[in-house]
Amino acid sequence: MMALIAALLSAALVAPSPPKLDAESLQKLRAGEVLSESAEEGDSKGSVRALAIIFATPEAAFEVLTDHSKFAEFMPRIDKVEVTRRTAVGERVAQTVNATLTTVRYTLDYRWDAPALRVEFTLADDAPHDIKSAVGSWQLWELDGGRAALLEYRTRADIGRSVPGPIKRWLQSKGAGDAVGALKQRIESGGRFRK
Repeated sequence: MMALIAALLSAALVAPSPPKLDAESLQKLRAGEVLSESAEEGDSKGSVRALAIIFATPEAAFEVLTDHSKFAEFMPRIDKVEVTRRTAVGERVAQTVNATLTTVRYTLDYRWDAPALRVEFTLADDAPHDIKSAVGSWQLWELDGGRAALLEYRTRADIGRSVPGPIKRWLQSKGAGDAVGALKQRIESGGRFRK
């Protein structure tokens, strides 16, 4: 019984500490900017991180963040989503993405922890994909006594084919910044923003 409890506790999502931000970055975020950075990890792999301050309650932000059925309405480059399975703590979502040079289809398994304001995702291992691997997270931290939230998006992906470095960096950083910016607009507009 103790082993089962230990296994369940170790499987729980763990929210990391908020990132340490310098004064200049914090000022840009408070002014409504989205900050993003990317790193190359070979010809077909890369990682991205984006930050934004959402001027809405963390709970309102989390509600939009976990309603993937509406992502095609406001997320740039997402043409189609289909939620194929939903539970109290996650869902499976098939997505069709306009990746500028091609159309990409893949299925993600999302898992969330509402008290920790955290969503993690990974490429579904039993579905067909146009990419080799993907894993990532969305994390919210309460700010300003609950009137705002710091949002961090992280992802690491292997698209499975070589892409020239400058093009890959542009797609990574632009894609993450645009996605976080669109999510920010959707949340702050009370769900009215559409692409």
